[in-house]
Amino acid sequence: MYQEKNRNLSHIMLHIDMDAFYASVEMRDDPSLRNIPMAVGEMSMLSTSNYHARKYGVRSGMPGFIGIKLCPKLKIVPHNFAKYRKASHIVQSIFSEYDSNLSMGSLDEAYMDITDFMKIRKESNILIRKRYTGECICILPIISDSDEHGICEVEEIKEICKKCNKERICLIDKISFGISEAEVVKEIRFRVQQATGLTCSAGIAANWLLAKICSDINKPNGQFELSRDSKKIMDFMRNLHVRKVNGIGQQTHGLLKAFKIETCEDIYKNRGILRLIFSELNWTFLIKTYLGIGNTIMNYDKDDLKRKSISVERTFKDTGEINECLYYLKSACNELIKSLEHNNVRGGYIVTLKCRKDTFERYTRSQSVTNLVSTENQLYSIAKELLLKEMSEKTIKYRLIGIGLSRLSFYEENDEIEELSFEEKKSRKKLYSSIEVEDISDDDIICISDTNDSSFKYSNKNGEIINLNTETVDNQKKQFRKRTNTNLDSYFKSSRKEDF
Repeated sequence: MYQEKNRNLSHIMLHIDMDAFYASVEMRDDPSLRNIPMAVGEMSMLSTSNYHARKYGVRSGMPGFIGIKLCPKLKIVPHNFAKYRKASHIVQSIFSEYDSNLSMGSLDEAYMDITDFMKIRKESNILIRKRYTGECICILPIISDSDEHGICEVEEIKEICKKCNKERICLIDKISFGISEAEVVKEIRFRVQQATGLTCSAGIAANWLLAKICSDINKPNGQFELSRDSKKIMDFMRNLHVRKVNGIGQQTHGLLKAFKIETCEDIYKNRGILRLIFSELNWTFLIKTYLGIGNTIMNYDKDDLKRKSISVERTFKDTGEINECLYYLKSACNELIKSLEHNNVRGGYIVTLKCRKDTFERYTRSQSVTNLVSTENQLYSIAKELLLKEMSEKTIKYRLIGIGLSRLSFYEENDEIEELSFEEKKSRKKLYSSIEVEDISDDDIICISDTNDSSFKYSNKNGEIINLNTETVDNQKKQFRKRTNTNLDSYFKSSRKEDF
């Protein structure tokens, strides 16, 4: 198959995911939460839940009141992002010793290439291990029967906990880690637990697509290594459910399910039909998924690992009442803003409203802004204006309202747009006001902005910036106004660089 030439088996890719991160931090600091079902968030939305709560079906993204219905004894703890960031910073500092170019997908997950590190790992590494036992359980990790034996005599230190006033015993010994990929990953996970009291799970594979899938297999506090062999990779992917693949979301899964495509092998068997349904770009991604071919450092860009947009939807009984629709819109805005910090996102520059009518007809409306949208009031104000324009026809009823942000700004980045001069902002505002919001499809979110060199920048749905000269933009804008139903993403297709 022609895609085989894109297979790269020379890299050792690693995806590490902290186990129930927010919940684990709260349980670490409050031992009373460790053996009860608990979740972090509010009644409007839960960010995560511990594994006790998950047995009852309580999941992240679920409204808290539904979680309580599923599990009446559920304890909901409010967010404390200062604690989560502190823990994430410690974890990231450990990861960076193994890959200085790692990318944090969010506060609780990392993508790493440890190929270079493994080349210089020539001998085992011996580390000091501390575990705790006794009446006090305030400090983690607690000693366990499943712990590996150390390589030296155990030293015991008795102390009184200042927090609970009970005695605890600190057990100190040493443990050795070998030179294989699996041993190095065990070492990384060990160091994270020793430094933070938190556990993490890991996946080791030939590319990031596979590594992310593998990190879920032995959760929590485990790891899985997939051999870097093309036959073994294809055997692994053959029976894998498509929903486990990062990049196949709910909408794509719905399409695949309609054609009874449940596993990656089904993708290949139905490749002819799928070619008629999906664009060439998406179809190629699905075929590469079946083959287990994904990105490696050879085509690595940190921005590829960052999410391009973030959105929240609300489904409800058909209604044409403005106040009801605004209520659901405000609720969605509230949830979206609260989810930003979890994803390490400061805000965004494009607001997108998504609506589904009672006829199941869907549409989106997008609006670009010059100042970062990072608060609920900012987001709701823009979204409300977009929605009210659409609700001028009183006969229309809605069954779904969603809100999204794209062209995201992340906490580790400098906000260049915020630093623009007043004249530059004024110039951009003038340009934005000349562009009308059109009926754009779900995936097409656009923004056009001017620059200082008599050229323009076109930002496609992936946040990619493409320079266009003034003459090109003038011609495009003239034709655009003549064709109000033009899909801008496809209209600029000849000028854009697509990346799935």
